[in-house]
Amino acid sequence: MHALWLKHQSEYLSLVQQFHDPVSKTITQADLYLKLPFSNYPGQRFVVHLEPMLSPTQVNSRNYTNLYFVVVSPDQDGQVKLPEIRHTYLHFVPRPHGAQAHHQPQTLDPLLLEIATAPLSQSSRRGAAL
Repeated sequence: MHALWLKHQSEYLSLVQQFHDPVSKTITQADLYLKLPFSNYPGQRFVVHLEPMLSPTQVNSRNYTNLYFVVVSPDQDGQVKLPEIRHTYLHFVPRPHGAQAHHQPQTLDPLLLEIATAPLSQSSRRGAAL
């Protein structure tokens, strides 16, 4: 098995060099569009594997808790499916933000109780502008 890997290792490395910049650009563009800091979340990983033996029509995505993996293969034109990589990345990005937001409403509960029982003026009930 090791001899087989050594025989094809240079092919894999050339694929990584070929697609590193386009994949990085796709991820960076998603971060910039969402106005998020570059996604370096402690305890989380987003990994793109290039596997030329995979069918070029298939994109295999998996997540295991905080680990996200995408396995792609170049098609006959030598391109990978960047939209599918971006799609999986967008599932990866909101996780920490969603987990933080889940706990925030509990801190607002006392305030919400006060608001629920507060008397409203007639203009507020109708939604009129003040």
